[in-house]
Amino acid sequence: MEIKMFKRIFNIVKQFIFYPASAWRMVDNSGYESDIQRGYLLPLILTGMLTGILGRFFGHPFEVQAMIKIATVTFLSYYVGFFVAAYFIRGFILKMYDESIDWKKIFHFTAYSFTVILVVNIIIGLIPVDAFFLRIFNLYTIFIVAQGAFILNIKEEEQSRFAIVVSIIILLCPFVIRYLMNLMMPGMKV
Repeated sequence: MEIKMFKRIFNIVKQFIFYPASAWRMVDNSGYESDIQRGYLLPLILTGMLTGILGRFFGHPFEVQAMIKIATVTFLSYYVGFFVAAYFIRGFILKMYDESIDWKKIFHFTAYSFTVILVVNIIIGLIPVDAFFLRIFNLYTIFIVAQGAFILNIKEEEQSRFAIVVSIIILLCPFVIRYLMNLMMPGMKV
């Protein structure tokens, strides 16, 4: 069962990275009843946690405390960041487009829009050296968001502005959560 789930997630990730327009159509056609958190988002976040721990293990001396910090900061920044981003995206849509959108649709849109960020986090976690330059690939989120704007009933002429604002929200939320954690709990800084 678990291997099937990860194979399905891998196929979804591949679809969103290489063919985002068709991936969004597939999501829109399949509906929004699936548990997006357990079936997609959490496995990707947990994989990012694991790769962060493994990358730390291979690149530095073994420190349990550092590995726990990496796991905690990674999990909270992306998981809480997901909910904060979903909240702000919904607020932006309500304010700018006067459009009421179901929370399930917002959650699905936000989770799938997080795909590139989570994949980049997994890859960076595997590299035992500082590979901050790889985060430039997170900008591909703008394209993925633009391709999926139609599922939130955003008109075509508004999709560029929508994609930029929503992408900024998606890109900043995990970063801000991580920054706040480091500010409030300096001992958690990795």
